[in-house]
Amino acid sequence: MERRMDAREVAQLADIDASNLSRIEKGKYSAGLDILCRIAAAMDCHLDIVPNSNRVNMAGHIIPESHKKWLITAKRSTFRLAECLEKYGEYHWQQGRYNVSLGDTIYIYVSEDREIKYRMTVEAINVRYDQWMVKEEEFWVDKERINQDESEVKYALLRLKATSKSGKLTEENLTKHGFLRAPQGTKELDGELLRYIERRF
Repeated sequence: MERRMDAREVAQLADIDASNLSRIEKGKYSAGLDILCRIAAAMDCHLDIVPNSNRVNMAGHIIPESHKKWLITAKRSTFRLAECLEKYGEYHWQQGRYNVSLGDTIYIYVSEDREIKYRMTVEAINVRYDQWMVKEEEFWVDKERINQDESEVKYALLRLKATSKSGKLTEENLTKHGFLRAPQGTKELDGELLRYIERRF
């Protein structure tokens, strides 16, 4: 309003779709720093990163300090996660009935490697399948999966925070600290197993 510009002008100058700009503005999508810089430049502004007593995610939502830690399984035979993370640094995970929250930590166990490989942070929840996720379709191994009806499925946006290179988070080592088996769905972590995993990142 101060610049006397409408959303369409800003979107055009920032080289993004106007509807996507609206989603960012409403906090429905956590935009990357590159997009935020383009929006700021379009309005002749700059971005400041300042200390804050509250932890917030990219969409400006306050992250509760008591966030949970989860373990999920990924299969390369279904989705080429490593390639997706290398290209985008994030991906949308089908959260199903699990009550994950903004700021929760997700550890990913890769079944083919029998090892925990990634630590991710939940940046958005209850996201409907839309054009923002189309970029990930190239990584689906089962192409029929892409054509399923996604209208009622909810996703969580997970952003990569760290990759384990210690070689210590193998199934054999995890078993010594309370790991019974790879989760068939999603498992909330706590106790000695969580402490062991956290030390290896």
